[in-house]
Amino acid sequence: MQDVYFPSYLTYFIGLLSALFWAISLPFSRFILGEHSLDQLIYGSTIGVLVGLTMHFFVRDHLLVHIEKVTNFQQFLKTSLKNNETLSTDIDATTSAES
Repeated sequence: MQDVYFPSYLTYFIGLLSALFWAISLPFSRFILGEHSLDQLIYGSTIGVLVGLTMHFFVRDHLLVHIEKVTNFQQFLKTSLKNNETLSTDIDATTSAES
């Protein structure tokens, strides 16, 4: 399997900074608004980090392989449909020439 690359390092860092900003600002705003206590924020952040690490190290590669298989299968179907259309027109031409 190939590694997944971003179009540029700028795209990667913008995505990384956006994710970090969201992951820090959302719990902070919930704490400031009084919706959650500090222990709830720590617990939720810990669960989020554990789920993120699990997804990255255990699920990501299997998911990318599955996506690659699905997209290759769709390409295979498109190619086989085109081949079947040309095959059927060849068969029709052959049968009409024989009769």
